[in-house]
This record gives sequence, C-alpha cells and structure tokens, in this order.
Amino acid sequence: MRKTLKQFFKEFIIFTGKQAQASIFGALLLLTIIITKWINFSDLPLTRYDVIFLTAIFIQFILIATKAESKEEIKVIFLFHILATIMELFKTNPKINSWQYPGQRGIFMLGTVPLFTGFLYSSVGSYIARAWRIFKLSFTNLPTQKHLLILSTLIYLNFFTHHFIPDFRLFLFISTIIIFRKSIVHFTMINTPRSMPLLLGLALITFFLYLAENIGTYMKVWLYPNQASTWHLVRFGKYGSWFLLIVISFTLISMIYRTSKTKKY
Repeated sequence: MRKTLKQFFKEFIIFTGKQAQASIFGALLLLTIIITKWINFSDLPLTRYDVIFLTAIFIQFILIATKAESKEEIKVIFLFHILATIMELFKTNPKINSWQYPGQRGIFMLGTVPLFTGFLYSSVGSYIARAWRIFKLSFTNLPTQKHLLILSTLIYLNFFTHHFIPDFRLFLFISTIIIFRKSIVHFTMINTPRSMPLLLGLALITFFLYLAENIGTYMKVWLYPNQASTWHLVRFGKYGSWFLLIVISFTLISMIYRTSKTKKY
C-alpha cells in the first residue's frame, strides 16, 4: 500500500511538472493578463492590450529560439491563430456583439479586435503540440484525418452560421462523441503505461480553459454583454464552445504527428 501511494505521488509530481512545461505559453499569457490589470496605463504610450500583445510576441519568440516548438508546430499554430482572429472580427462586430473588449484601443488592433487575442487561441494549440511531445502520446482508434477535418470544418462554420440559421451544435456534440467514442490516449509517466478515453482528456483540457476564461473576464480583458455592469461566472454553455474549439485545435495538431493510418501511432 505504501509503495503504491509513493508511486502515485511520484507520478503525480512528474505529471504536474510536465503539464506546467506543456502549458508554459498559456500560463505566461494568463499571468500577463493578471499583472496588467493592476497597472495604470493612462499616462503610458502603450495600452494594456498593446503590452499583452508584445509580451505574447516575446514569449513566442523565446519558444521558437529555444526550439521548444518546431517549425511544423508553429505553422499549424499560426493557422489556428488566423482562423481565431477571423472569428473574433465576426463575433465582436457591433451587429453580432457576442463579446467585447472594454479597454482602451491600442496600436495593435484590427478593427474591433486587439491582436493579442489570436494568441489566446493559439496557446491552446501550443499546449496540445507540446503535451503530445512531452508526454510521448500515442493513440488507438483515432478517427481518420478525413473525419476530423470534416467535423472541424463544420464546427468552425457553425460559430458563424448559428447567428443566421438554427444552431446545429447538438449534432456536432453527438458527432464528436460518435467518432471519438473508441479513441484512447496512451502515455507513460515513469514505467507503468497509463491511458484514458480521449474524450475525457479533451473534456479536462476544456475545463481548465473555462477556468482561464473566467479569470480573463474577471480581469476585464474581455467581457460578455451580460457581464458589462456586474461580473459573474461565464455561463457554463461556453464550456461547450471551448470543447468544440479544442476539437479543431486537436485536428490541426494531429496533422503534424499523424504518420500512418494504423490504429495506433
């Protein structure tokens, strides 16, 4: 029993350390958001959004310079960054007004969107890519790339179309469960192989993103319309939106690592 507990705590410490290593980009970006909340930018040449953007650029540069992220990963993460910025431009349009950025407009803006926002999304891709390598992940019964691309395309389109036609998000959730229902992710912390359903892994990542979003809105980097006067927790329905975005990010990162069509790779 004592040996089992010792092994558990040892693996837990290693697991926590590797998770911290994998999430370094997102963690530093979130720390920047928290710190800048307490800085008075009224007499400074840069706004809060500018500082967050420049800090994100610096962090990304360090990761590239130290080869913590490969060129292939950067390309895919950058693609996710572009897709996210397009969605941000649409969602923050006054006619849509899904959320807003209440801070002072900065230099690094594109329409209604501070340019740092793309990094909020690409940090998700950065985490998945780094975790894939750090934990030496392997999978069984992963959906084909074709199915993942079709599902991810429909998810992305629904973020736009549900404002004009009926929301088919329920169909997307059901489809995700169906194609991932047999998918297992494998990893080894020390010697003993571990595994879990991939759907559970994606759901856990989404939970921490939901927590991060609540921190971001509490720090008033962005706000939803119903938070404009008084802050409160982001409605739990946003958890589903983040989960679907995780599927897109996973699909893009898997394009790098998929080297064969075998059931395990």
